[in-house]
Amino acid sequence: MPTLFTVSLVLLGALMLLHRYELVSGRRFGAVARRWLDHYSHAGIAGTVTALTHCTEFMRRDVFLRVLHLTSYVALVSVRFVERRLARITEFLHSVGRAGKRSVARSKARNSRRSDS
Repeated sequence: MPTLFTVSLVLLGALMLLHRYELVSGRRFGAVARRWLDHYSHAGIAGTVTALTHCTEFMRRDVFLRVLHLTSYVALVSVRFVERRLARITEFLHSVGRAGKRSVARSKARNSRRSDS
């Protein structure tokens, strides 16, 4: 670990000395190679930025669609819940109505038998 730190310090010092040399002499050290490297690094950075832009756009769309899907799913489940409750209530009311009609018909039949006798 100390070796890595020492190497990093030596490279940093060499970079600072090289920069100082370029400022004093007024010319760039390895100008052709650095121009070539600058060109390709800018092209790489532009490609990376484009890829990140496409990635964020895809993620934004994907998140929006997932939220939309979840919202529609919750709406569907809640409608099904209400539908089941209403079906049970309707079934109960129909059974009460039938039982009420039967009891009314029975009482009418009893009353008509009593009046006949």
